[in-house]
Amino acid sequence: MIMYRGNSLEKLFKPRNVAIYGDTSAHGKIFKRCLLFLQASAFTGNIYPVTEEYSEINGLKCFRDISSLPDAPDVILIDSTPSHIPDIVRQAGAKGIPYGIIFSPGQDGLIKEKISAELRGSGIRILGPNSQGLLNISCGIPLTYSISLPLLPEPGSHVALVSQSSSLGFACFTSAREKGVKFSYLVTTGDQVDIDDLEVAGVLLGDKEIDLIILYLEDITDGKRLLSFFRRAREKDVTVAVLKAACYGTSAFSSKYQFSGFIDEEQIWEAALRQHGVIRLRDVDEISDLAALFSLRHPPRGPRVGVISSSRGAGILMADHCRSHHLEIPELSLATQQKLKELLPSHGYHNNPVNLTSMILEEPDLFRATLEILLDEEELDVVIPVVTTSSIDLAETVAKNIMSSYQAMEKSLICCWISKGNDLDPSISLLKESDIPVFDNFEACAAALSQMVQWSCSCPYEDKSQMPSFRKVNEELKTEFTEYDAKKLLNNYGINVTREELCNNLSEAIEAAETIGYPVALKVMSPDILRKTQARVIALNLKDSEEVRNAYGRTLERAAKSNPEARISGVVVQEMLNQGLECMICARRHPVFGPVVSVGLGGIYVEFLNDRSTKLAPVSMNSAMDMIRILNGYPLIKGVWGSQSYNVESLASMVSLVSNIIHVEEDIQEINIDPVFVRITDSVVVDAFIIRR
Repeated sequence: MIMYRGNSLEKLFKPRNVAIYGDTSAHGKIFKRCLLFLQASAFTGNIYPVTEEYSEINGLKCFRDISSLPDAPDVILIDSTPSHIPDIVRQAGAKGIPYGIIFSPGQDGLIKEKISAELRGSGIRILGPNSQGLLNISCGIPLTYSISLPLLPEPGSHVALVSQSSSLGFACFTSAREKGVKFSYLVTTGDQVDIDDLEVAGVLLGDKEIDLIILYLEDITDGKRLLSFFRRAREKDVTVAVLKAACYGTSAFSSKYQFSGFIDEEQIWEAALRQHGVIRLRDVDEISDLAALFSLRHPPRGPRVGVISSSRGAGILMADHCRSHHLEIPELSLATQQKLKELLPSHGYHNNPVNLTSMILEEPDLFRATLEILLDEEELDVVIPVVTTSSIDLAETVAKNIMSSYQAMEKSLICCWISKGNDLDPSISLLKESDIPVFDNFEACAAALSQMVQWSCSCPYEDKSQMPSFRKVNEELKTEFTEYDAKKLLNNYGINVTREELCNNLSEAIEAAETIGYPVALKVMSPDILRKTQARVIALNLKDSEEVRNAYGRTLERAAKSNPEARISGVVVQEMLNQGLECMICARRHPVFGPVVSVGLGGIYVEFLNDRSTKLAPVSMNSAMDMIRILNGYPLIKGVWGSQSYNVESLASMVSLVSNIIHVEEDIQEINIDPVFVRITDSVVVDAFIIRR
């Protein structure tokens, strides 16, 4: 159980004094590395080694136990055998030490319980177990054994990385630093027996120098805290990017019935992050790619990209990758094209992407002059120079030209340097040192830029004024639902369903069919038979009373064969709909994020296209329309190639209503409507089921 004691973690990140505890039974390497890293860093406070093995180490007096320390340090770093950890935590708490970092593994559930018990009886806060500690790069303080580097305060640092996985966190940190990313903090939370990743990330929001927080998440159980953090970050104009593990496994809330309309875990995480303006990362390389863009002095104001290269092919490829990531390659203004024509040879290309031709080999400064024209173009939000030269001298000249142009202009500039070789590294380093992001391939460059642009241009929150007032209309839900019961509840909330009657005998069925009008469908109703088609307890397109008579007994016989123990509540006689486009609407109650809703094409399209759009519920009518518009099958609904247009608004209204039902009816676990027939005039639910929690 995570405990919060109302402090800001300031002493954990910026300790005045640090103790390092190492058991004689431990190997001692972690103990010694922590000591060496602190002594080599900018940390100026007292360091207290606690060990029985030495009386002095590296010029520092050692203490035999925690109680003998001259005063209570702000942080104690703990390297010990797991079985000793609870006792060490108790001693540290008794000494009045406010924070501890446990490096030792703590996968043993009993050990974690004992640590938690000790925490409840003291004021100490714990990072770990199984943490590799933290780096406060902005102050030059390493509270870790994991990485050796001359740690001095770095000006211009602006990125924080918080990782539940310690090894992965430090691996990502090292890789990103090599690409020029300037970090303020790296924090690894490990097994999170107390302080967790969201608490750390929330505290880092208070650092005004940070504009990007990257989270690597594994286990999240409190969706409200996570979404609250996302909202706070957006309010403070801090970008959040998330790399989430285990999004593709079986969902924790998956129904035992496993219907085709199921919304999987990946869809839900995608929806939650997108709705809150969070950048979704899918690979560790994307961490450094995205973080590199936050060194830009002038973030991109929009998606319009200008490309310049001495290679026509390289420029076209860069433009193609930009377009594939929803960035724009606009035509340049006539005035800009005229300037380029006066500057470049006639066989060059004077529109976007701009081709400098091989003339750059004879006139290296041509690159700078052309680049400055593009940086001055009002039709562009960001400029990407693509460098393909392998000449050392030319590479240095181009790098210096890019640097000087970037410093003189107030526009985003990203360099894609395709040529490789150790001889070119000094020129590339010049750009990185000037805070110019440098990518070595088209795909990574376009993908990272697209993510940043989408974040800066997104409006993540649902407009509450658009949300219709909605209240619960049912006093008590049924324990189990048949299709008939489910549609009755939906209809109570204003959702249009098929005309139908529940019948207890053949004469009632024939009378209902005459009243509804032929053709009709017959369906056996049982809470134990939800897969009615597979059980063959449905009869369709019955055209007269004789067909109803023949189908009635036959469907009941099939129900008995399908499940001899099934409880039969009756047979539904339902109007037969043959016109309209089949769609589906699903709603689920997720254990982390709560209610979610999904819409997509239904019927045979579900299995083959997997085309659906998902959002956290509830959603407004406008938001539901947005969900439908992004479907690949939207042209089928709206009408394409002269085909008829179906009533999209009625489908959106139904999506919004279903999202509100799952929101207010807290005892409902899932709602599945498949199909809903979207017609020219309206939308009608043909089949549905509801499952209680």
